[in-house]
Amino acid sequence: MSAALDAFGGPFHRSASIEARRLIEDALERPVEQAVSLHLARTGTLTAFGHPICEGTDPRVDMLLSLLEQMPGADADSTAVRQLTGTVG
Repeated sequence: MSAALDAFGGPFHRSASIEARRLIEDALERPVEQAVSLHLARTGTLTAFGHPICEGTDPRVDMLLSLLEQMPGADADSTAVRQLTGTVG
């Protein structure tokens, strides 16, 4: 747990978490394709999609999405994330 919290405190992972949240918020406010385009224009990359260590799908995705779907009040976020993953891959 300590290592995970330390990773989120660093400049790379923390900024990635912030950018991923911005992408989700954009997808809540506009069509997903437009949110992705805006995010790419702002950052030049698709934060939270792909990982240099993982080939193909990140093995944590299904577990994290399942946890998100179980959170009270997270229906809109869950839908936005599912739409993003369906659009981006």
